[in-house]
This record gives sequence, C-alpha cells and structure tokens, in this order.
Amino acid sequence: VVFKDVPAAAWYTPSVQYVYNHDIMIGVSADRFAPEVGFNRAMVVQTMYNRSSDKTFNKNAAPAFTDVTNKNLWFYDAVQWAAQRGVIAGYGDGTFRPDTILNRAQFCKMAVYAMDGSGELGRYSTVTIFPDVKPSHWASAYINMAEDRPVSAASVTVTNIYNARAEAVSR
Repeated sequence: VVFKDVPAAAWYTPSVQYVYNHDIMIGVSADRFAPEVGFNRAMVVQTMYNRSSDKTFNKNAAPAFTDVTNKNLWFYDAVQWAAQRGVIAGYGDGTFRPDTILNRAQFCKMAVYAMDGSGELGRYSTVTIFPDVKPSHWASAYINMAEDRPVSAASVTVTNIYNARAEAVSR
C-alpha cells in the first residue's frame, strides 16, 4: 500500500492501488490518499481526463468557466477538455465550482457523459435497480446506467449521500 491512510485490509485498498498504479488518481499528498474526503468536481474531471485515451482539446480556447482561468491549476486542462467534450456544463452563472463535492447521483451523471453513454440513457430510464431510486428521480437513468457499467460507486443509497474518494475508485 502506497498511502499511510489506506489500511491494507480496507475494502477499497485494491481499487486505490489500481488507480494509483495506472496514473488515474494520485494522493492528496505524497503519502496520503484521503479516502474519506469528498470527491469534488475538480477531482472527478481530472480523474476522467486521466482515464481517457483521447486527451485532445483546443488548448488555445478561452477558459470555459469564469472561476477556472488560471492555466497553472492542477485541473485546468481537465476542465477545458471536459467542457469542450460536453462532459460538464457548469452553472448558470458561468462558474464550474471545482471545490463542490458531488453526491452519487451527480457523479453518475458525469461518469455517463464521460463514457459517452448519454445516447443510451433511454433504455435505462424505466429500470429500477435500486429500491431508493425511482424512475421519476432526475438521475435514475444515469444511476442505472452507471451501475450497469463499471463506472460508479452507486451500489448503495444514491440520491443525497456524498461520494468519498474511496467509493469513487471502488468500481
């Protein structure tokens, strides 16, 4: 185990080791992964960017969001990449809000767009995989699709519980 805060016997240890070994995620410091810390929007987009086999985007484009304009930010390229690909849209006021922690439903929606699965959402909109996620829930199709494919930590109560880093890497 690379990180001091990831116990060898923890349920998420193999997943943390995998994402670290494959350059998908790094720790919050040289020896800490922070498995219980919420997965914020910047972390999610950076992880999706790291996982992508196609990292091309227009590096000369204007910043996509008013609060992500510094090209030296560790997540700047990932945000530009995701915005140009339609993976993220930001908020109505033109911001991205990189420090906002995602709940599991929001995480599933971003994951579906990142894997370019939005065209398949229709077939997941009437499915009930989890008893606490009714087809009428705004994110039911995203949650169901994310659970059907290996991209999410959706397999427990989904709607308003926040996604920790350990949960996000465990699928």
